Amino acid sequence: FHVTGVQTCALPILFVNAPLHGAGALQNVTNVSLLAGNAIVVTPGSTVAPTGSLLLQANDMDIAGGIGAAGNAVALRPAANGRPIELGTSGVCGSALCLDAAELGQVTASVLRVGDANSGFMTLTQPVTLLPSSVPVLNLTTGDSISQNTGSALTVQALAANAPSGVFLN
Repeated sequence: FHVTGVQTCALPILFVNAPLHGAGALQNVTNVSLLAGNAIVVTPGSTVAPTGSLLLQANDMDIAGGIGAAGNAVALRPAANGRPIELGTSGVCGSALCLDAAELGQVTASVLRVGDANSGFMTLTQPVTLLPSSVPVLNLTTGDSISQNTGSALTVQALAANAPSGVFLN
């Protein structure tokens, strides 16, 4: 997989099983969008690291390799409008984009943006901790509400939460 000067890759399912970063596969590309209607899979030992910002958009993500945009933003969001997001839930959720603590821990960025104004409700289902050295700012955005299950702590250095139907975090 080699990208030169192209900023968007759109496929039904996208597997990243080799390094995909500025030193090789992403030559002269600063801002990258990887779009998959169904799933994006980043296998262990793989990296996706452009020199600028990064958008991963799919209805399911399996992030077992590094996602990096040091000094820039990484955005993770569902492909389908209205699709819910579960933070902390592992595995394939079926009707929601699920991102567990280990997957979120693979991200290095100045800002991690999860969801957007077209996303469905967002729920923190299990504890999630993001190290300030990896992700100093977490931005949660949805077109619905953001809530938190009992006992599901969210530990971040700085948090921005945007939801027109309300933010219900302890």
